[in-house]
This record gives sequence, C-alpha cells and structure tokens, in this order.
Amino acid sequence: GIVSYAVRQDFLDFSRDELRFGSYFAFAYACVVLSIYVKTMYPSVPGGDSGELIVAGCTVGIAHPPGYPLFTMLAVLFYRLIPVGSPAWRVNLLSVVLAAGASLLHFLTILRWDLWLAYTPAETPSAPPSTSDGKPDSSCASSASETAPPRPRTRSIYASTWAALVGS
Repeated sequence: GIVSYAVRQDFLDFSRDELRFGSYFAFAYACVVLSIYVKTMYPSVPGGDSGELIVAGCTVGIAHPPGYPLFTMLAVLFYRLIPVGSPAWRVNLLSVVLAAGASLLHFLTILRWDLWLAYTPAETPSAPPSTSDGKPDSSCASSASETAPPRPRTRSIYASTWAALVGS
C-alpha cells in the first residue's frame, strides 16, 4: 500500500539518529576492509586486462573498448597525486579504495533497509484517564502504556546488518 506522509516523516525522524550512529560503524567497517585490502593487494601488474588499464591510466591513454573512461580518469589522478609506490601499485590502490567505498555503501544500504524493516510507527499515546480530582487513575495506567509500541532495539539492527554483511 501507499505509505502516508506522516508515517514516512516519523520514519525519517526516527532513522536520522540511527543512521548517524550507524554511519560510524559503517566508516569503521570500511576502514577495516580498506586495511585488509591494502595489506593483501597485488604489488605489481596482475594478469588479464589489468596491465592495459594500468598503462592507460599512467599515459592518459585509452584501453580496449569500452575504454573504461571513469576508471582511466581516476587512475590518472591516483598516478599523479600519490607520490609513493610503483605505477601499478598506485592504480591497484585505486581499485582497493573503490572496493572499500563499495563496502561502505553496501553497509549503509543494508543498515537503512534493516531500519525500515524494524520500524514500527508509534501511535500517539492518549492521556491516562483521570479521577474526579484531576489525578491520574492508577488502575488504568497499564492500558495507557500499551498504546505506544516500543521502538526497535538498535543492537539487533546492527547485529542483523553485520550478519548480512558477513553472510551468516
């Protein structure tokens, strides 16, 4: 069905803080991925088309069709701006950075999806019934607390995000 504007706005208000907090985890996850990829990255020219793409990036040339223009332009930047390592290492570092960025976006996408699945719109709690003297009636206090469902637990959202990322 169509989600009403009020429910969508409630979700955005709820998820804004959760996404801000979750983005710290996503950044930490991407840093771990980046460090593992840098540690295990190929130090020279690997086989296949990699050599051609490295040469195209270092000479501002064109690789075989389709040419991969975005990758070539980014490889030129990495080749010229990073002062350490061989040209092949610099272009391989570009691939590592792009892969870590993809893992960051993947984490944030799964986190947002988990937040949407876990979200339950809160009903507006009604005021508890009162007695004739204006004080809250204690016999009806439990029914007033049942009108607003609890918000989802953040830990379970991050646990399911992590489980989706590591494939368990």
